[in-house]
Order: sequence, then structure tokens, then C-alpha cells
Amino acid sequence: IKQLEKLSSNKNEEIKRLNETINMVRASSQARLDDYNDIFSYLEKKYKIHSEYEIIDDWYVINEDYFQIELLGYENATKVDFYTLRVESGEGPIRVFTDTDPTDGWIYTNDNIGQIIDKHKKPLVPGGFSYAPSFIMYTEVTLEDGKVISTSKLPIYNKADN
Repeated sequence: IKQLEKLSSNKNEEIKRLNETINMVRASSQARLDDYNDIFSYLEKKYKIHSEYEIIDDWYVINEDYFQIELLGYENATKVDFYTLRVESGEGPIRVFTDTDPTDGWIYTNDNIGQIIDKHKKPLVPGGFSYAPSFIMYTEVTLEDGKVISTSKLPIYNKADN
């Protein structure tokens, strides 16, 4: 009976993890709903992250305080505004940086991204309160002709301290 109870407990934990994965993938998709035909796997062709990160459940997970992201392409742009938007907050987008110098690429750098993208906080006790804010990043690109276009949304969050 103890072996069956342990097996049952392990399977319940696995089901819980899989449900969390489904919920995170769903949230990533919902955050990118108006990106039309841009699927998650296309984001690596739009952005390059020059920081330590991993992809978990269709989210870019930042693993360090130093953060640098580059918008790829747009050689005919004159300005790129970088924005963050906290998902499910009711807050509007926040412009975190404007790049007007294309000589080094369209790059946003922050030495302490935790000031912009809050870190996840694990519960202090099992079953306790956790804090897991999620964000999207995107840019608005001003082209030479004055036209402004928004780029695909990058779902992102800041990993909890261990």
C-alpha cells in the first residue's frame, strides 16, 4: 500500500506540473494574441537576447540581473522604442528605452532588469503565497518615412532567486 501511495503521490505531482505548463503556454499565447501569424518560435528571428536566459513553457526566463536585448533587422529605421507591459495588471505599456543610434544595432541594456521586470518570489512556506508577475516586451519602430510599426511581443519573466 505504501508503494501505491508513493506512486499515486508522484503521479499527482506530475499532473500538477503538467497543468502548470499548460497554463503558462496558454498565458504566453494569450499575451501574444494580436501578433497574428507570428508564432512563438519566430521570436528568435525578431529578437536576440545577449543575457543568460532559458525558454520555459513558451516564456523567456531571465536568469541574471544583467539584461540586453537586440531587435533584429529594421535597417531603414530612425528610432526604436522598447516597451514592457505587465500581463494581467491593468497597467499600460511602459517605455523603458529609446534607441536612436543604429550603428551598434537596436539594443536595450539594463544592468538591473529586476527594477523593470519584477522577480518571481517563491512561497515562504509550502502552499503559501507566491508572486509570479509576467511581462511582455515589444518595440515600436519609426521608419525613415515616419511610419511607426509595432513588433511581435516577447513573453518574459524574471526567475525567482533560489
